[in-house]
Amino acid sequence: MSKSKKPRNKKYHPRPVKIPYWSPKWYEETERKLDTAHLLVELTLPAGKLTDKDIDLLEDTMNWSLGILFHRYKNLDQNELTDAEPIIVGAREALTEIINRKNKGITQGYIAKGDEINLISQCFSIIIPLIKEAIKMGPRTSMKEFNWAVQTGIRRQREEQKIKENNHGQQE
Repeated sequence: MSKSKKPRNKKYHPRPVKIPYWSPKWYEETERKLDTAHLLVELTLPAGKLTDKDIDLLEDTMNWSLGILFHRYKNLDQNELTDAEPIIVGAREALTEIINRKNKGITQGYIAKGDEINLISQCFSIIIPLIKEAIKMGPRTSMKEFNWAVQTGIRRQREEQKIKENNHGQQE
């Protein structure tokens, strides 16, 4: 070593590398929630017996699928995308209409019309396998998309809450 160079007198501090890890329990729980959402669409939605918790699960699942479509638009098969995108967007609008009818007091519960049930059922038969495959291929990316979907849902709920407050203020 040359004389002009001084030795390093600092202590080395290793920084731990954090690798995101999802346990098999997390995968099972997520798949169970997705299967529950699919069952809710097939069995409970036609009966009109959805609870607020059920509708939140359906909304989160629907928003998650939209997040996957939005973030992976360029990587998906374009032929399948052109077939599936109108169904998914239409089902999201149908779900919003069901929620709006209940919030406005037009219906007592989350009651869907026949065409809405068919559209939402068709959508969930597309998006549930899509989400499961996305989780297996890239769990980290899937969780980013899920977080985006949840934030979108929270924003929507805040907007709906403001509308409710405005409607109650006008009625009084």
